[in-house]
Amino acid sequence: MSRDGKHIPTRPGFHRQLTTLRDALPSGIMGNTARKALGGELKDTIFDAATLWDRAYGSTTMILHVEGTTIPNTPSDPQHLRASVYLPPRFVQAHQATHPAIARIVQLFIEELGVATVQQWKADAQHQGWSMTQGGYGAAHNPHTSVLVPNPEPNSSHYNFYGRPPGVLDNLLHTAPAPPAPPAPAPAVVVIEDDDDDDEQFDDATINIMDALERAAYAESRVQELERQVDHLEAQLAAAERRTTRLQDQVQSRGMFSSGTPAPGTPPRSQAALRAQLPRTPVRSMTPSRSEPIASSSRAPPPYSPSHARSPLAATASNDSHFPRHLVPRLNNFVRDNGLEEFAISISMALTQNHAAKWYEELCALGIDAGAVSVLLADLAAV
Repeated sequence: MSRDGKHIPTRPGFHRQLTTLRDALPSGIMGNTARKALGGELKDTIFDAATLWDRAYGSTTMILHVEGTTIPNTPSDPQHLRASVYLPPRFVQAHQATHPAIARIVQLFIEELGVATVQQWKADAQHQGWSMTQGGYGAAHNPHTSVLVPNPEPNSSHYNFYGRPPGVLDNLLHTAPAPPAPPAPAPAVVVIEDDDDDDEQFDDATINIMDALERAAYAESRVQELERQVDHLEAQLAAAERRTTRLQDQVQSRGMFSSGTPAPGTPPRSQAALRAQLPRTPVRSMTPSRSEPIASSSRAPPPYSPSHARSPLAATASNDSHFPRHLVPRLNNFVRDNGLEEFAISISMALTQNHAAKWYEELCALGIDAGAVSVLLADLAAV
């Protein structure tokens, strides 16, 4: 990721990974706790990697980190900020003469980079439209101390440096006594041995560090997975809106909506809202029941006598439709057997207004089970 070339956002505001992480977590205390825990894991991983680097190569590494957020209503001044610092404790303990230089480096980092970081965070937050005012808080003042380099956290290489007002450290360094010179090191005996064993042996601490690096890689992959899920959901939403618009246009063309139907060009609504407006007309079989007398020749041709209402499915299967009229009884049975009477008109519209090649897609778009649709189409094709 440090070499992916995506360090500068293409638009004003936070990097996309910050907003993705924020949207993926719950709001309030739970979300803040989860973000804080993840930040702690990432800091531990980076400091562990620096520790391994220094131990394995005899080097000295210094890492400085300042948060962009502060306690609400806290000024963006050095004396209100804090820096998380990594240093090898062995070096700090053995080279006390470097403490003034370490203190100046951290103080300069807080004054020049820390203050700018907090100000940039506030500007990005305002660009996002976030509220920057909260009640019930006051400015958090750093404790005053004459110690140049604080003790690390127990059994760790984690140092917490508190910022000072500008000029305070310089006055402290001019009045503080010079640290004692370290004793001259004893001559070291260097023994060079041939190493014929190419297999690296790692102790438990090194294995734990490598495991922490794997956890950090997993956290990164999780963030990327969440980004892909957001893109997939956006694509699904766009597809659903297109299907809803197409169905609304079809129903409006048949005059099936009530007078409260929005005019063309109105933003599409959800499928649930669209189904709620469809007439819930029960399907009536095309076959007369035994209790009903068969119409005589003096009346209108059966089964469409004036005293008998036509089936909604048969009513929409006109001569110019794409659905054969002789398949209406089988469609009636399918609707009745699957309890789809309230969608009878929508089903008929999907079949009569589209070619057979699109029947499957249109019926599934109505929310009908894909397996049931396959059975229906197989039954219709067998006739």
